[in-house]
Amino acid sequence: MCPRCVSGLSAAPPVTVDGAASASALLSYTGPTRDLVVAFKYGRNRAVGGWLGSALVRWLGGVEHTVGAVTWIPTSGIRRRRRGFDQARFLARTVARGTGLPLITTLARWGSRPQTGLGRSRRLNGPRLSVVLHPSPEPAVGRPVLLVIDDVITTGATAGAACTGLVRAGFPEPHFRALAATPG
Repeated sequence: MCPRCVSGLSAAPPVTVDGAASASALLSYTGPTRDLVVAFKYGRNRAVGGWLGSALVRWLGGVEHTVGAVTWIPTSGIRRRRRGFDQARFLARTVARGTGLPLITTLARWGSRPQTGLGRSRRLNGPRLSVVLHPSPEPAVGRPVLLVIDDVITTGATAGAACTGLVRAGFPEPHFRALAATPG
C-alpha cells in the first residue's frame, strides 16, 4: 500500500449494533478506505483484501478474553457468485488465523438481494439471515462467545439481525467488528 493512501485512512465513527455485547469498526468508509474496499470487493483484489484483513487483525490486537470463535455475516448468493468469494468470510478467515481462534459458519443469507444501492429505509429492513451451524451444532450451553466480522457497516440492520439471531440461537454476547463504517 502506498504511504499516501495509508495516511489518508481515517478512524471509523462509533457504531451500535442491536444484540451485540460490543460493536466497533476500524476505518471510516470514505476516500482511500472506500477505494480499497471497492478494489477488494468489486475488483476481486485479494492482495488488497489481505492487507485490509491484516490491518483488522492488528487493530483487534488481542480479542476479548471470552471470545471462543470467529464467524462472519455472509454476503448475498448473487454477490458471492459474481465475485467468486465472500469478502466478509475472507476477512473473518484472516482474523481467525491471526488470533488463533476457530472460524465457524453460523449464518446463512437466503432470499435476499444485495444491500448495495438501497436507501436507508429499505436497508433497515435488512437481509434475511438464519442461524446454521457447521460443523453440527453443540448444545446451547457449550456455544462460544463469537466475534462477528463484516466488511462495511452502514445502518447496522444486517449486523443487528445477525447478532440478535445468534443470541436467540443460544450464542452468548456476540462482539461485532467491521473493517469500515459509513459516516453519518
